[in-house]
Amino acid sequence: HIVTNYHVIRNANEAKVTITGKKGLRTVYTAKLVGANPDKDVAVLELVPGDANKGSPVRTVPIQLGSSSALKVGQTVFAIGN
Repeated sequence: HIVTNYHVIRNANEAKVTITGKKGLRTVYTAKLVGANPDKDVAVLELVPGDANKGSPVRTVPIQLGSSSALKVGQTVFAIGN
């Protein structure tokens, strides 16, 4: 499952999600909306098995969460939320 902001997928029944693997290979999946809370601006998408993974369930690996106290100046970071 993919968690995203509701305003990103508002009025959509499906979306395209690109995942970059360990070796830099990018795979595009179709994702369907499985839940949303517009008041909290959050939505949950499910990746749909397709040609990219020969109909098998899509296996994803959660990102590892870090600690802001361990950051160094100039280090790449990703902020999720607002």
